[in-house]
Amino acid sequence: MTTRNPRLFNPRRMWLAATVVGVCAGVLLGGASGGRTASSRQEAAAPQAATAGPGAMVRIRALGTRSGGPTGELKGIRDEELTIGRTLVVQFGTTDAFSTGPCAPRAVFQPVLPGAGLLWRVEATLLEASPEGTSLRVHWTRTVRNASGSQVQKDETTDIRLGRTDYRILDYEDLSAGPASPCASVLVQIAAEPRVMVAQAATATVDVWTVEETAGRAARSVHERIGGAIGEPLPFQMFSLDYPVTAGDGAAGAAPPAVELGVSGTLLLMPASDGTFQATVTVWRKFSYGDNWARGEGRQQFAASVGRTVALVLPDPGGSLVGPVPLAGPLVEGVSRRDGLLRIDLPRLLAGRQISLYVKIVGIR
Repeated sequence: MTTRNPRLFNPRRMWLAATVVGVCAGVLLGGASGGRTASSRQEAAAPQAATAGPGAMVRIRALGTRSGGPTGELKGIRDEELTIGRTLVVQFGTTDAFSTGPCAPRAVFQPVLPGAGLLWRVEATLLEASPEGTSLRVHWTRTVRNASGSQVQKDETTDIRLGRTDYRILDYEDLSAGPASPCASVLVQIAAEPRVMVAQAATATVDVWTVEETAGRAARSVHERIGGAIGEPLPFQMFSLDYPVTAGDGAAGAAPPAVELGVSGTLLLMPASDGTFQATVTVWRKFSYGDNWARGEGRQQFAASVGRTVALVLPDPGGSLVGPVPLAGPLVEGVSRRDGLLRIDLPRLLAGRQISLYVKIVGIR
């Protein structure tokens, strides 16, 4: 089954980046998809159940700063891979039982009172994990210990949502103005990286194509087969779609000079509970002419299953390229000479062409 998705790089979910080299003008992946409608056709292939489940590497860190010294992690910190519903419990503090961390002086630490200081306990339960991030329920306490005993200063429970590269500060305590402490301050934070937890290694084989479709002409495509572990980004790189800037052959019968299109990126597959996959594709699209080039990037999520082909329509390009003037042949539509240079208007050069990224999971093992 082929599903056409015209909303790759939806502007509401898109970020753009362009690198300009030499005299190249910036060209982005921005632009509308032209209001194309979705269509589908059936292929004979049965979905295959995933052999993995979603999870996350949960990291709880306590950063202690010694007065006049460096910052580092307190003893007792650790990371742990969790599946949905599992809990990581971490306990750490500035007491003598934990004084071998960065807050301890270079000499042997002798606390003012045995066991005096602060003690933190953090319990983090994984509620949800996806390629975009994680949800956790966090319960943490801060307890002060002194000659009079122990007293809980803070006791909080909260649900938090973290992106793949986010972290959340749970607590910060400035100890510089208080009683003697090996730490001048302590900051407690939590982060989580989504990943797939598997009982046995599961790998995917995936076909990807860059496809150009033009009314009245045969489609052109570039194909690559990729493979790797589920839950890990699978890289792809496809070059060779070219767009001549002159009509006819080049000098001495050679291929005419052309703008080259390269499409590369990564595909991340995360198992869903129904045996399908949540796929996240990150695409870099690069146009180049001679030594000059520009590129943009975008990301899209979609549902995927074995045997089903998904077509993700790339937006129409914008901007222009500038480069050397060719020696032979009349110029095509969208290409002009100005100030001794060749100027290429990409929307006009590629007018009427729809360029898509096709993705198909061939198998899981």
